Amino acid sequence: MWSGSNAHMVLGLATIAAAGLTAVTAPEGYECEVGPCLPLSQQPPREVNGTHAKLAKATVALAAATIATGLLAHWDDFKLEDGFTDPDNLHVLLGVTGAALMAYATNKSAKSAVPVSHAGIAELGALGMVVAIKLTW
Repeated sequence: MWSGSNAHMVLGLATIAAAGLTAVTAPEGYECEVGPCLPLSQQPPREVNGTHAKLAKATVALAAATIATGLLAHWDDFKLEDGFTDPDNLHVLLGVTGAALMAYATNKSAKSAVPVSHAGIAELGALGMVVAIKLTW
């Protein structure tokens, strides 16, 4: 059966899968692989439309869809009076925070003309979503 709750679950799992694919398709760094480091002006242009970038954008879109379906299907599960330690409340907080961190990392890299550190932020976001999923299973 297909329901809002099932759609939320499938989208959440798809988001985590897409985040993993995004991580493994990251291009090699522009750091000093062999020999002396090149100044930024002499480094090759950044790949901003490659597989990694497209997967990052797809991951953020899946995360947004996951949040939207979660809001629609589970609106009444989130209750502030239950406190932050309630599993449903933690699920919401970790999931939304994780999605926001992944979106921030994607935007930070996409808007930069030079390589920027963004992997740790994105990985922390994905980890937040994984913990959010684990709390509900």
